[in-house]
Amino acid sequence: MKKISMLTAALAIGGCVTTHAMSESQVVAKLEQYAKYLEQGTCNDRDDHWDKLAREFKTRDHTLAKAFEHFERAAGTTVVELGTIRSYVAWPNEGCLKADSKYWHPESPEMWDWGAGNFTLVAAACLAHLSPTIHTVDIKEQAIQICKTVTKPFAHLIQYHLLSAESFLETYSGPKIDLLYMDAGELDDKSAQMTKDQARIALERDLLSEQAQIVIDDVNTPDHDPTEIWHERGKGRLVIPYLEQNGFKVVEEEFQVIMRRS
Repeated sequence: MKKISMLTAALAIGGCVTTHAMSESQVVAKLEQYAKYLEQGTCNDRDDHWDKLAREFKTRDHTLAKAFEHFERAAGTTVVELGTIRSYVAWPNEGCLKADSKYWHPESPEMWDWGAGNFTLVAAACLAHLSPTIHTVDIKEQAIQICKTVTKPFAHLIQYHLLSAESFLETYSGPKIDLLYMDAGELDDKSAQMTKDQARIALERDLLSEQAQIVIDDVNTPDHDPTEIWHERGKGRLVIPYLEQNGFKVVEEEFQVIMRRS
């Protein structure tokens, strides 16, 4: 493989594309330690349906690298995550979705719940040199406790909020948000509407900075029957066109979608 300013190795698995990227960016270099787990977590257990998607989609490591690099270049300070870490280990390991911290193995990342992305931990680790404030929001007390345990080394960067995403956005009064990560709910009609409503609140209250980006998780995913109408673009089905109608454009459309102001 030729050595160039950016070294990229991509591996296609079914209908998803995994990407390793190395550059001078600190955030990308830090993300490398998690890249293979993010790739595996996106693709594992989904092989039966990946070939039903319209094209091959890159995995979470690709879009998170893009989002974190933009945050770094824009000198971002504030991250908001809607929907936090909810399990110490991935399914079908013993302890999945259990509250007992005996199931947390900080030295064994291969056991972590990469299927859900582990965004709070990955964002804190990759952006720590920028000293951001990361707000993570969830309506379930157990999830907040699990997230606190998992992210303990980065607790000085994180504020944990036990309330609904809508309530958080309706009452938030801090600095404008530079990175909004939308991952609340499941892949169903209710969650698609909920994600749109959350974006509406953020826009109506002018919570986003000029350089803000919105990352929507679980968009192009074959987790469920692709013939279901709500499945098209998953959690992004309603929020993506809404944001496009309100001054945002898609800059990355893969398993996740990144949107920024037009």
